[in-house]
Amino acid sequence: MSAQAVILKVVARTAGDRRAVISVSKRVLKSAAARNLIKRRIRVILQPLLSQAAGKLVVTVRQDAAHLSFQELKQELLREAKRNNIA
Repeated sequence: MSAQAVILKVVARTAGDRRAVISVSKRVLKSAAARNLIKRRIRVILQPLLSQAAGKLVVTVRQDAAHLSFQELKQELLREAKRNNIA
């Protein structure tokens, strides 16, 4: 996979704010059910990483993520987490 399917950023580097904000645009997926499925998958994947993050995680889902399996999405998110020194 050449393009990034997800973009992960850490913002508001405060110790008390450990949340994940997940953004899936209607441009990426037209169906609300499909957008919610990706959000649920991402929340499950990020749960163990939230304790290690030094702030709020912002995840932006791109068009390439629409067709990824759970394992592929997990690999992509973990790669982004390592790039941001989270995992």
